[in-house]
Amino acid sequence: MSIRALIVDDNPINNLILEDILSDLGIDVVVESSVVSAISTFNNSSFNIVITDIVLPSESGYDLAMHVQSNSNGKIPIISSSIEPIENRYEELFSGSITKPFERERIAQLLMELQLSSQEFENLPPTATQIINEYAPELISIAKQDASKLKALVRSNDINMSKRALHQLKGAISTIAPDSYAIHHIEKIDQLLTENSIIQSSVIRDIERMIDEITDTLSSALATEKQDS
Repeated sequence: MSIRALIVDDNPINNLILEDILSDLGIDVVVESSVVSAISTFNNSSFNIVITDIVLPSESGYDLAMHVQSNSNGKIPIISSSIEPIENRYEELFSGSITKPFERERIAQLLMELQLSSQEFENLPPTATQIINEYAPELISIAKQDASKLKALVRSNDINMSKRALHQLKGAISTIAPDSYAIHHIEKIDQLLTENSIIQSSVIRDIERMIDEITDTLSSALATEKQDS
């Protein structure tokens, strides 16, 4: 019997990368981009595992996890694919987590621990890095859009939506350039958004400067990818 996975992320490139990895491991994959659509799909089909981001449009991955647990008697493992840690009060809902950039070996190991795969590591196809490189231009393009969206939201003082946009940008940067200084900037922006209920003009300028530097990092990553391809 084939193993079926429901993966949920509002970033289409993250879904493509994870779908490629899981397909290489012999897993049938269904992709959704929101909690509402994921719940509908889950209710009308059969799955062996659910892999979900935490920060999603309208509702969170926790809402999906609670639905899956209550409607499967806790028999279907739920995996977090978020760059954010699982909140303590929701930890019991999850059987594990994978972080961006997605690592094929980590995912294969987790599937074996959950007794959903017996594929040996030495039989794995090309590395996750090769898959990430394949989608690098699309990832960088989406990340630049997220950066522009974040800048506009910060200017309008929409802190909640700014945090959502920052989360998406952080996910892309963690995949494209996990060791870059851009990660430090994202953490600093997150701190500023958390500390300020109303963003003052001086703080907005600081955030805009950091977003511009993040965009420069993305442009450099794209130039490097083009040289290597």
